[in-house]
Order: sequence, then C-alpha cells, then structure tokens
Amino acid sequence: MNLVLDRSLASGYTSGLQIARRVTENWMEQNMFCPVCGHWKVRRFENNTPVGDFYCEQCNEEFELKSKQGNHDQIGNTIDDGAYGTMIDRISSLHNPHLFVMLHENWTVNTLLMVPKFLFSPQIIKKRPPLGPHARRAGWVGCRISIGEIPDSGKIHIIQEGRPTPVRKVVSQYQRTLSLKTGRVNTRGWLFDVLRCIEHISSDIFTINDVYGFTDILKRQYPDNQFVRPKIRQQLQRLRDRGFISFLGNGVYKKVLPLIQEPVA
Repeated sequence: MNLVLDRSLASGYTSGLQIARRVTENWMEQNMFCPVCGHWKVRRFENNTPVGDFYCEQCNEEFELKSKQGNHDQIGNTIDDGAYGTMIDRISSLHNPHLFVMLHENWTVNTLLMVPKFLFSPQIIKKRPPLGPHARRAGWVGCRISIGEIPDSGKIHIIQEGRPTPVRKVVSQYQRTLSLKTGRVNTRGWLFDVLRCIEHISSDIFTINDVYGFTDILKRQYPDNQFVRPKIRQQLQRLRDRGFISFLGNGVYKKVLPLIQEPVA
C-alpha cells in the first residue's frame, strides 16, 4: 500500500476542499481494498451519487470517505457531513454506507479507519445551525457525526500511525464487529453507550457497580428513562450474549475481544 498522495492531481485547483477531495479519492481508488470481504480494490461511484463515494463490486457494500489534514491523534470527536435530514433518513432506513475517516499530512496518509454502518444511530448525528438568509442554500441544515460517541471496539484501523494493517486482520476485525449489529436502530444507542462506559473502565475485570458509576451520565443522555439501572443490566446481558464481555458471577464481569484491537503487524 502506497501511502503517498499524488500531488500532481492538485494542479489547476485553487480550492483546498477540491484538492483534498480529488487527491484522497484518487488514493482510495488506487490503494484501498474492501474491509468487508477483502476484495483487492474499491471502485468510485460517479460524481454526486447520493448514497456513497465508493463500492465493492464483489460484496456490493458501499462506503463514504471523509478526510482532513492532521496526524493520528487529531481525528477529533466530530466529523462534518451532509444534510441532517438525509443522514437521519439513511440511518433509519438502514441504507447508510460504511464510513472511512482519513487523516493526511505532508501529502501522506497517516491514519485511515472505518466505522461500520451498523454502529450509527440517530443519537450521534448532531444538527448544525441552518444557513443564513443570504447563503446560496439559505435554510439548509447540515450535520456532524459525533464519532467520539461510537465505541472504540467498533472502529477498524486500516492505517494507524502510518502503518497499514494486513488485509486479513482488517477483515477479521470487521467480522468481529458484526456481533454489534442490530436490526432495530432504536436499540443501538443504549447498547453502544453502555459499551463505551465499559471501555472507560481501566481494568479488564469489573463489577456491575463500576458500570452503575456511569448512571448519572446515562441519565443525562436519556432524560425520559426512569429505569437506567435495569437498562444497564439489560445491555450487559446483551453484550455478554454477543461475546464482548463474560460473566464471572456475583456481579463480576470480564472484558473479552474485540474490546481490544489486535496490534498492528
């Protein structure tokens, strides 16, 4: 995998956004494999396709690319996306694409991760203020993806600190995240939020009281729910059934893979 972006493609462009889009999309088309099935390349959709930027001709999965300049620790907690209503509709109808997030610096890709589409929930899509009356698209409402609210266990690192992960490991990591997939969008928020709470517990062995320590945070996220602790217990059972934690008895649990990403080879 060649991590260098083709700067010659920037010739003739003055907009930084146009340059970034042209060189990063070209890099993806030349270098990127399908993280879902391992097929050797992804192909680019025609411009202005409403669904995504790339697709795999073997498994038909679709992908969207978001990129920005920075190094591996500058992804941040939010990523700008398109129209708010469109994004909510895509997630609610289960038609959203997988998301690639790229960081590049000095014409070199240093970070690329994929967020599987089934980790998106309406709760992590934040509405931006509408454009003002003098804007070309006055009243248009965009959105930001709150990527910081997505469990780290589901983020698949394809390039990390300038080092590519082997294809087989990427596909294996994707297969493990499939256990987080739910067919009901409205159940994703609680499951992923409790998983994130567990990720913030420093020890691999933890108790239900450790998770109860996040009760106030979850109450603020779900102010209409008066039964937060029973909901926590329900999600712990679901995470146990999906293989993310194991129950040791007497309110004690243990983290198991894929809570920990495989090391980059």
